[in-house]
Amino acid sequence: MIVRGSPLASGCEWMRLLAKYGTRDYNPDPMSHQINIGDRRFFIVSEPSGEEWRAQVLELVDDKGSTRDFGIVTTGETRGLADERALGVLHHRLRHV
Repeated sequence: MIVRGSPLASGCEWMRLLAKYGTRDYNPDPMSHQINIGDRRFFIVSEPSGEEWRAQVLELVDDKGSTRDFGIVTTGETRGLADERALGVLHHRLRHV
């Protein structure tokens, strides 16, 4: 499933994992998007950091919008690359739980 505005190509490994493990819905905030994996919800929050982008994973802990830091921070030359790396680390960590 390709989401409008996604910087990723449909054939990449990231999209294959996304189709297998969850769905992605964009949050109204353009610097973050929500990842649903099973019954757990995460936000990947991106921001410019010098000449690179920094992505951080937060877990949504309740319906009121409370989050907790999931301990994943990645960087990349583009926002898409930083987000892709964060999602890869998230999937890797969840597989080993």
